Amino acid sequence: SRPDVANAVGELSKFLSCYNRTHWDAARRVLKYLKATSTHDLYLDGKARDVTYEMNTDASFACQPKERKSVTGYVIQMADTSVSWCSSTQGGVSLSIAEAELIALSEGAKESEWLWHLLSEMGFPQKVPVQVWCDSNAAISIVKNPGKHKTIST
Repeated sequence: SRPDVANAVGELSKFLSCYNRTHWDAARRVLKYLKATSTHDLYLDGKARDVTYEMNTDASFACQPKERKSVTGYVIQMADTSVSWCSSTQGGVSLSIAEAELIALSEGAKESEWLWHLLSEMGFPQKVPVQVWCDSNAAISIVKNPGKHKTIST
């Protein structure tokens, strides 16, 4: 469970059956990094009764050269510990940076809602709204004014 290498591992996995020296060297760098950071833990002590979390989302617009697909990324942190994360290629081709960022927000929100219900079932009901961080003013504006735009399928 290492969110810090999720994207690198995902990219390298595309070349499992057709790798070359460049891919091999990159994989070795990831392994070297993992060895150097092997003492980094995901840690929750279980003592806090008020368990809150926050979510960060981001997207890389049209970063795949051939398909022009964007990549969604989000991480959900609880007590400064990453508890859920994702780095994945979006299903369709986004027509703008705002659309790619909005899709990332939507995917993160789905995971956040699931975590919200899980925590409630475990006896940690959320008393405050989840803090969501996004670096796209356009996506934030769309979310704040839902009636002003066409629906985007996620």
